[in-house]
Amino acid sequence: MRATLMLLVSRVAAFTSRIAPAKRVVRMASGLTDHEKFLFDLNGYLVVRGALSADEIGELNAAIDAHSHEAISRDATALKNAKRAGCFGAKGSRRDLGGMLNWEQDGFRKLLAH
Repeated sequence: MRATLMLLVSRVAAFTSRIAPAKRVVRMASGLTDHEKFLFDLNGYLVVRGALSADEIGELNAAIDAHSHEAISRDATALKNAKRAGCFGAKGSRRDLGGMLNWEQDGFRKLLAH
């Protein structure tokens, strides 16, 4: 579940960067460096270290833990990353957990305006 949170946070959080002071930074109109844009295009997300405080992460993790029993196993082969286990596959089913914006805990709603 925490991997799901990391992916969600990396997609929703404001895009900032940590670049060595000696490196020249050329920001595009979007606020991303060329390298960040490349990584986003390549992976579909950016990891933004320090975008959330430890308290915010704790609040989000607690909400996920409180709702983890609601996760739905997706057993159909079409929903797996790979048809067979191997370097792109995994044993077991993919588990989806949604509805975070409707939970009584408001941590995920706060991310929208973070």
